[in-house]
Amino acid sequence: MIGVLVVGSGLASAHGPCDFSDVEAAASAIVDARPLLSGAAVIIGGRDGVLYEGYFGDYGPDTVVPIASATKLLSGVALMTLIDSGSLDPDAPVRNYLPQTFSFANAGLKATMTVRQMFAHTAGLPGSDPDGILSDASITLAQAVEQIACCTPLMDAPGASFAYGGFSMHIGGRVGEVVSGQDWESFFAASVALPLGLTTIDYQGFGPTLNPRIAGGARSNLRDYARVLAMLLRGGEIDGVRILSEQRVASMFEDETVGLPRRVPPPTGAADWGYGFGGWISRTGTDGSTLEFISPGAFGFTPWIDLERGIYGIVMVEGLRQILQQDIEAIKGAVEAAVDACACPADLTGDGQVNFFDLAAYLDLYNAGDPAADLAPPFGVLNFFDVAAYLGLYNQGCR
Repeated sequence: MIGVLVVGSGLASAHGPCDFSDVEAAASAIVDARPLLSGAAVIIGGRDGVLYEGYFGDYGPDTVVPIASATKLLSGVALMTLIDSGSLDPDAPVRNYLPQTFSFANAGLKATMTVRQMFAHTAGLPGSDPDGILSDASITLAQAVEQIACCTPLMDAPGASFAYGGFSMHIGGRVGEVVSGQDWESFFAASVALPLGLTTIDYQGFGPTLNPRIAGGARSNLRDYARVLAMLLRGGEIDGVRILSEQRVASMFEDETVGLPRRVPPPTGAADWGYGFGGWISRTGTDGSTLEFISPGAFGFTPWIDLERGIYGIVMVEGLRQILQQDIEAIKGAVEAAVDACACPADLTGDGQVNFFDLAAYLDLYNAGDPAADLAPPFGVLNFFDVAAYLGLYNQGCR
C-alpha cells in the first residue's frame, strides 16, 4: 500500500488534518478479501487540493483501468463545452444537427430527441443493446448512429420516461463530432484532456475502435479523472484554466427525471436516484437541491462529487460492481466519516481556530467571486444566502 495525505487550505478543503486510517483499512480489506482483484485506489479532494491519495495491491499512480459508465460524466463535460460556447443548443431537436440521418422519413419521432434528453436517458430509446451496435469496432460512430436512427425503435416518446442505457448518448456523441468538426477522440482531447493536462483518458477502454462507446468506453488513471472532478467541484475552473462556466456546471447537477416513470429498473443501488447531465443525483437537500453527483461504472470505478461536504472522491477497482458494491460503499462511508470528523469549515486560515481573520478571508473570496464562497443554493450564484451560510459556520466554530 502506498498512502499520501495532503491537506489543502481554504474553504472547500476546510478540514483539519483528517484521519483516513479507516479509509485505508477498508480499501486494504477489499483487496485482501478478493484474490481476483489486482488492486484498488482511493483519492479524496476538495476545491483547494488533494486530501488523501492511496494505492493498494498492485495499483499505483500509473495504473489505468476501463471505467465503464463513469465515462458518461466525461462525455457530458465534453458536450457541455459546446453548449457553453453556444455552438450546441441542448434543447434543439437532433434533426437540426444530423438532418439526413434523423429526418422524419428515416427516423420518425426520433428526429425530435434533444441532447439534453440524450444525456439524461429520457430520449425514449431502449436501455439495452442486444444487437451489439455500441460495441461493434468494425464500424464508425457515424455508422453506428445511422443504424440506431433507422432501425432501433423507440420504446417511448422522447421526454416521457427514464431508461438508463447507452444508445442516446451515442447519438449525442455523434452530434458532438459534427458540431466540433472532429472525431470524438480528437474532440474530447481538444475540449477536456489537453486544457486539463490529462494524459491517460481516451475511449479505447475495450480496445482500439472507431466507434467509441460514449456512455461506457473510456479508461483512465486515478489522478486524471480526479482532476475532472476537481474542476467541476470548483465550478468549471482549475489552476486558472476554465473549462465550463459555473452556470453550465450547475446545470449538469439538475435532476432531469423528476416526475418521469422508470421504464426499466435502474442499476443496483440507484433505485431512488435522479439523473442530471451525464451523472446520477444520489442525494438531495430538503429543497430538492443536489448534494451529491455520482457516476459509477459496472467494473466498480466509482467517482462522486459531494457538494454538501465540499469534496470529491474516487474508488478505483476493476471487478464487477454488483459484487463489490458493499465494499465500495464501506470505503465511501469511511471517507465521509473521516471528513465529517475533521470538519472545521469556517477555519479558512488553517490555524485550528475561527476568528476575524477567517471572516475576512471569506469576504475576500466572496468579493472575488470565487466558487469556494458558494455555500448555499442556488449554486452557481453568490448572494446573501452564501454569506449567511458562512456566518452560520463561523458561529459554530471548530468542533
